Formats: sequence, C-alpha cells, structure tokens
Amino acid sequence: MASAAAKARLKRRYDQAAQEYLHSLPLEHFMGATCQSTQRQITVEGLELVTARRRDVHVFSELLVQYPVPGKRRPGQVVPDNMVVLYDGPIDANTNYALPLQPVGPFWVLEHVAHGSRRKDYEQSFDK
Repeated sequence: MASAAAKARLKRRYDQAAQEYLHSLPLEHFMGATCQSTQRQITVEGLELVTARRRDVHVFSELLVQYPVPGKRRPGQVVPDNMVVLYDGPIDANTNYALPLQPVGPFWVLEHVAHGSRRKDYEQSFDK
C-alpha cells in the first residue's frame, strides 16, 4: 500500500486534473437535451428506491471519473450520466471519482443517448 504522503500527492494530482477538466468545458456541456433530462430523472428516481433499501449502493450523477492511463501522467477522464458503486462503507467523491483512491471501482455506468450527440455518446464516451 502507498504511503500517506504518496496518497496525498496522488489526490492533489487528481484534484488538479479535475479542476482543469471543469474549466475546459464549453457552456454547451451544461445544457442537456430535454429527452436526456427526462431519462435522467426516471433513472435517478428508480435508483433512489434501491438506495433506500441497500446501504451498500451509492449512486452518482454527472460525476467526473478519473482513471490511470498506462504511460501517461494525466489521468483518463469521463463523466457518465449515472454511476453505481457497490461498497458497504462511505465513498469520498466530492468533485471526482479517482479510481486509484477509491476502495472499489464502478459497478455500473449509464450514458443517456440523444440523437444530437450519438457520436459523443456511442463512440467517445463508450471507448473511455
């Protein structure tokens, strides 16, 4: 296991990458299509029913997921519409979900597809 100092350095690096990612987003990123909004609402309400019964289910929406990329210092980054993590304990993921710093990886991720963003949703997000 990494030392506390090494873990703190890694956390700072991932937090910095998350801030850079946020500042790089165009305004259009924050304007979702109406159909996606409806899909997202239905999904979140359904998942709330699950979390009410299962304490080990954690649901995140629009949270930046960062992961190591072999041979690169900068982490890979993707923002799924919804993500479910199964873990019987607290998850500390305020601004991003940095995989090397979490106790478990995502169990399930969901991307709502809109006709106007098929290339992004099917190709770019899926590959990540």
